[in-house]
Amino acid sequence: MLNYPLIFEFLKIFAPCACLICNQRQKSVICRFCLSRLYSEVRSKNCVICANPNRTWVCKRCMVAKWAFDSTHCLSSENSRLVPLVKKFHLHGNLKQSRGIFLIWDQLKSKEFLPVDLLIPLPEPIGITQSRGYQSNLEIAKLFSKQRKLPLLLSLLDSYPDENTLTPTNSPFQINSREEIIRSITNLRVGVVGNLMQSEYIYHHFAKELKSLGALWVSNWIMIRVPNKKTQTCSILS
Repeated sequence: MLNYPLIFEFLKIFAPCACLICNQRQKSVICRFCLSRLYSEVRSKNCVICANPNRTWVCKRCMVAKWAFDSTHCLSSENSRLVPLVKKFHLHGNLKQSRGIFLIWDQLKSKEFLPVDLLIPLPEPIGITQSRGYQSNLEIAKLFSKQRKLPLLLSLLDSYPDENTLTPTNSPFQINSREEIIRSITNLRVGVVGNLMQSEYIYHHFAKELKSLGALWVSNWIMIRVPNKKTQTCSILS
């Protein structure tokens, strides 16, 4: 008698899958060709603070703007082959794309990330989470937490109350300075996992809140960096 559950498990392990970027049939979630193409894309020079494309170590804007965060590690730019995959994951609720995003991050960029002691997913308005079905920053942060054996701080995920609170000068985050939160981040290097950086002030405000609670260093770990066309020449916080 055939053991159908065992057969199905065998097929799941050995049957080829499709590359999440080019749909080529093969065993890995991202094919070698796409990985090699992405490798050439992610080698571009970026500002170490805001991750905008820049030929020097620190861009002119970051020399003027005193951001609360200390560095930004970006997986890709707005012109990358990775953008459609990230859109499916972050905008359209396709959770399986997280495997490909993490694979690319882990193999192509993770060695460049400055060491941190703790990971925090960047909070987002609850309406966005509900429409997608999951918190995309949290899903990626879980994969990094497991792979790097880093603790996750999840008690701040509800600190982003409403999209309407987004302004360049006012923080949209409402963080309760509870004693257990202060104890959990005081004098620690924090990695903030986010999906998109277009306007730096969102990450600036969150880093400012974290440092007010005792964080020593804040690094942003983001998927896509989209330059803000309105702030190309001067910072909105300068």
